[in-house]
Amino acid sequence: MTNPGERKHYLSLQEREDITNAYNETIPDPNWNEIVKLWGKVDPMSGSEYVIADQHKSKANLKINTNYLDQATAALSTNMRFVDLSDQRIYNIEFTINPGQWKTEVNWFVVEDTSAS
Repeated sequence: MTNPGERKHYLSLQEREDITNAYNETIPDPNWNEIVKLWGKVDPMSGSEYVIADQHKSKANLKINTNYLDQATAALSTNMRFVDLSDQRIYNIEFTINPGQWKTEVNWFVVEDTSAS
């Protein structure tokens, strides 16, 4: 379990919904809606976490640890991301793990979006 004092990154969890255009095509909405602001710990992944990511066929290379969020983890989609509010780095969410199934914290496996800079 992560010590809450180690969560030094102030993050915005955001979601983008799909919209239907005039031709009845589903496209991603270009606007991001904030779900919640929260503190998290952003770390590079360890060796065992790379194995987990590989099993998910993921390119994740960072892990963000936060408090458990019922509404966010239940509705997790690839249309979600974190934005670090201190330096505006963007982290696209690949998948999550609820360590020990205790519903006290969540590990979000993410990849930094360097195309936005």
